[in-house]
Amino acid sequence: MTRRIVSPGLASFVKNSLNKDPDTTVFRGTLFEWHTREALQSALGMSLDHVGGRSDRGIDLRGHWPLSLTFSRLPSGIQPDILTQCKNVRKGCTPDHLRSLVGAVVGHTNDTNTIGLLATPYHKPFTPLLLSAFSGSRVPLGLVQTEGIMLKSLIFNEAAKQLLPGISVTTHYDPQGDTRPALLYQGEILKADDDNSNY
Repeated sequence: MTRRIVSPGLASFVKNSLNKDPDTTVFRGTLFEWHTREALQSALGMSLDHVGGRSDRGIDLRGHWPLSLTFSRLPSGIQPDILTQCKNVRKGCTPDHLRSLVGAVVGHTNDTNTIGLLATPYHKPFTPLLLSAFSGSRVPLGLVQTEGIMLKSLIFNEAAKQLLPGISVTTHYDPQGDTRPALLYQGEILKADDDNSNY
């Protein structure tokens, strides 16, 4: 599901940043957080608040993923909570970034229905050591890559898949030949109950 309208939050951030230096680390980091929120909401139907700042305790985006409401084919009750860290780092994410996410997820909640997402720009890969730690973690986790406000890559570890029964991620090719993640349920691509869906 891809909504074409930019959210008021992102539009407001851009408007209020017209006189700011776009080359600063703070600006680039905050813009990436807003872009990631836009990508996750428009592509997957997540409902996220931007909470990045000095008091965020390591979390940049927080909310939930109302899968059962977004996709009518799914059984009721599939609605994991989502905690996201956004890392627009120069050399790509490392195991230290993953450990930070795990600590933030464990520290924020005792609820086992929470998935932690680590997001980075599409051109900045996750290191092999990070991928190994990600796969072996008992904490439900996902890895996200975006390009602007477009979701480009999404994977979940086994712990997260337990919260997403019957759901998997595949690659969708649009008419222009671009790729993006798509959700599968029982072997079929999920289509959102939304007239703006492109799936």
